[in-house]
Amino acid sequence: MKPMMQPISLGLGRGALAAVLGIVAAGCEVDSAEKAQRDVPIYVAGVYRHPSAGSLLVAQNTGEPIEQMDLRQDGDALEGIDNNGSIFRGRIDQVDGNVASFTIEGINTAGNEGTIAGTISVDGSTAVMRGTWIEDTLYSVVYGEAVVPSNVTCNLILTIADTTLTNGQSTTLSAANGTAPYTWSVSGPATLDSSSTTDPSNTLTYTGTNSQSVTVTVVDSRGCSDSGTIN
Repeated sequence: MKPMMQPISLGLGRGALAAVLGIVAAGCEVDSAEKAQRDVPIYVAGVYRHPSAGSLLVAQNTGEPIEQMDLRQDGDALEGIDNNGSIFRGRIDQVDGNVASFTIEGINTAGNEGTIAGTISVDGSTAVMRGTWIEDTLYSVVYGEAVVPSNVTCNLILTIADTTLTNGQSTTLSAANGTAPYTWSVSGPATLDSSSTTDPSNTLTYTGTNSQSVTVTVVDSRGCSDSGTIN
């Protein structure tokens, strides 16, 4: 199973955080206080760097090179501080399984406003940021990796009603002790009724021969997973 952290508090009061998130670095209002914070089932805080020595987190910007981003999280609220001391603020927009889409904005060392928009995927204790740096008419690739805590206890259990099938036969898949929605995948000769469900059940139809096995995997919204095999 691959666990993933639930959001934790940074120790900021809701009122203080709401005030901070109401303003981007340029001083423009970006959201209302009522929408300043919401809980999300993913934890992405960490220090993001490009894994290759000498490479940049942000490939290009008009200011000093951006080599890393120390990203902090409180609910869906994000605050990042780069290696130059520039501050970026924003939020997690959506969460789909173990992937969060996000946007943060700030001012680089040249005094220009920049936005990083993209996704962060979490697999165990590794988080990967992929996105785009947007600065006026300049667009640049963003890529970085970080280590995030992974001490959530996962108890997700996949049950396969019938693990021995012949061509054309179907079986019911059930997930227990998880948090919806669920993402389903299959490796081998079989099809699923759905790749994503809010209900903890699915149906698999076997399309192979008796000598071919199928592996089914289910992942819940916290990143917990379990797998099973059909022969």
